[in-house]
Amino acid sequence: MAATLVAQITDQLASRLDITSSALDPIVGQAKASPKQPDIAYHPDETKWKARTARRLAEEPSLPQTPLPAGFPKKLESPLVWEAKDWTNASQWEYVLNQDQLKEIDEAVKHSLRR
Repeated sequence: MAATLVAQITDQLASRLDITSSALDPIVGQAKASPKQPDIAYHPDETKWKARTARRLAEEPSLPQTPLPAGFPKKLESPLVWEAKDWTNASQWEYVLNQDQLKEIDEAVKHSLRR
């Protein structure tokens, strides 16, 4: 009884509405591949970068000539801007934890593992 009712409602909706799915390929009736994120890992991969660049340029040859948005700076100048030569000693970017901080982290890990 319920299956019949569902079928009737579905038929009524289908007759009154244009119910088509753009997610299905009309030729083979299979789902189209949706766009996916580029294969960019945490650590740079020059080979993948070159392949990705070549593919993007093949798809859109005018890409290198696309101007920057209006007002976009040609050069960034700020106290937050740095270069490799500005960092001469590891103590400039390393943070050394004291014993209290290490103990707190250790206790948090143990607490988490007990759960």
